[in-house]
Amino acid sequence: MQLKQFDLNLFVIFDAIYSQNNLTRAGEVLHLAQPTVSNALSRMRSVYGDPLFVRSGKGVVPTPLARRMIGPVRKSLELMQATLHDELGFVPEDSSQTLRVSLNEIAAVSLMPRLLDRLAAQAPGVDVHTHQLSRQEIPAALASGQLDFAIDIPQVRERSLCDQRIGGGDSVCALRRGHPWHRRKLTLSDFLTMQHIVVSSRPKGS
Repeated sequence: MQLKQFDLNLFVIFDAIYSQNNLTRAGEVLHLAQPTVSNALSRMRSVYGDPLFVRSGKGVVPTPLARRMIGPVRKSLELMQATLHDELGFVPEDSSQTLRVSLNEIAAVSLMPRLLDRLAAQAPGVDVHTHQLSRQEIPAALASGQLDFAIDIPQVRERSLCDQRIGGGDSVCALRRGHPWHRRKLTLSDFLTMQHIVVSSRPKGS
């Protein structure tokens, strides 16, 4: 049987029976009727070809197979429970993941050396893959998990995205030698009426 054909809720019931040594008490803990618990145990017995629990006195005791199963089952349930509450966290020194970052060449030159030094010291198992996506592609790439971070100007505005300012700088307007406005203080309206030369690594200059 493949995992996709197995009802994972059966493991929750299995754990409750193991803990309570009694089908009725297991049902009370899980707020399930005793026949539902019995039915679940019957289904697991069919899958594993083992009784899993046998009657003894006022309750049930696990078979050798059930004793071998309980450890992995509980670890799996704890892991799934942690994902529901986002308790997995990020432990830098133990991580071996690959981070995919979209950034331009200027950001790569200025940020990556320092970032890699920090990772080597605090998260040596983490790799970083960098490339540049168009700003139109960034939201979808982040949502699909193809991208973990994007370092760009604050122009990508999506309600589903979180952003954090990591730096800044002054903007400078360069004029040709002898330009009639080179000695005057430029206003925004002046700037917008001027002709501009656009230098961009992006096909559409955005």
